Amino acid sequence: MPRIRQAKKELQRIHNSLRSVDLFSECSEKELSAIRRLTTYHRARSRQTLMRQGDWSSEFFVIIEGQVEVVREGAMVASPGPGSFVGEMGLLHRTPRSATVTTTSSADLLVASVREFAMILELVPPVARQIKEASAQRRHRDLEVGLLERRDPTGDPETGASGFTSMHQPIRGSAP
Repeated sequence: MPRIRQAKKELQRIHNSLRSVDLFSECSEKELSAIRRLTTYHRARSRQTLMRQGDWSSEFFVIIEGQVEVVREGAMVASPGPGSFVGEMGLLHRTPRSATVTTTSSADLLVASVREFAMILELVPPVARQIKEASAQRRHRDLEVGLLERRDPTGDPETGASGFTSMHQPIRGSAP
């Protein structure tokens, strides 16, 4: 029984700290309540892999406490910490993971599945705006350094291919 009480207390502490996370700072109480309902708290151990480059995208992570490293093609490209989020690009564009993300310390995370992520985007406009802006900046950066293929608007007349890479298939209702 003490473990359950302690877990509930920890979860309440995490939920109470949501307003201090930049991503949620503009949210109303109603929107914060939706985020609480639509995410799952996860305590990750140090060196836990959250996602692997090339794997299919299935979750979105908000880092409440702790640190992660983002590695692409074997090189560390970022080290986000509290208030940051990872995993949105694959969910927004229905693509495989563009990087491997591993915790560098124990971390408190909020996790949303594909469906929960789509519902957050629909129900919480301030969060949707920030996630889409960050994703666009990250995609632009990745295109600049050649990590993503560019869109060929003409397609391939011989094969009938559309000219779109998989990075250009947004979730219904999201901006391309």
